[in-house]
Amino acid sequence: MASERYIYKTVNRHNICLEVINVFRQSFPADYTQFFALTPVPLWAKGFSGVERLVKETHILVIENFCTFISSFPQFLLRCMQEICTINANQQTLTLFGAQDKAQLPICLGDVFHGETRGSFAGQLIEFWQGSITLTPKVLSYRLGGDALNIHVQSAILPRYLPIGI
Repeated sequence: MASERYIYKTVNRHNICLEVINVFRQSFPADYTQFFALTPVPLWAKGFSGVERLVKETHILVIENFCTFISSFPQFLLRCMQEICTINANQQTLTLFGAQDKAQLPICLGDVFHGETRGSFAGQLIEFWQGSITLTPKVLSYRLGGDALNIHVQSAILPRYLPIGI
């Protein structure tokens, strides 16, 4: 998983300094797992290397207006959503989304990201395509039971996983 591009998400009003978390992870790897688990806000680490690969393919196609591309080819957006993988999630995240355990969350991503969620994901994808490395949007997700969640998300690509030049 060393080649995975990590996106850490906090889904609460609290701001977690991602750089501090990254330094902590590198300096104290044995304590990091416990720190992640005990953090009192939802943290969800996701791998986007599959999404990155698909987006890079659009650059090869010389797509100039990514927003129009996504609108014209909604199956591309769905494919990107399917490429997201869960690396880690703490108990606060599992509770928020109604997952019984860490194994259930990745299996049920289709229940978390569906319907109107596609619009907020498209906006985030467009911003990443344009080179943004941090986002703080309001997004719509769903609990596994089907209830809508309107949440503030802080997403960032950790510095060690940035492509050269950004």
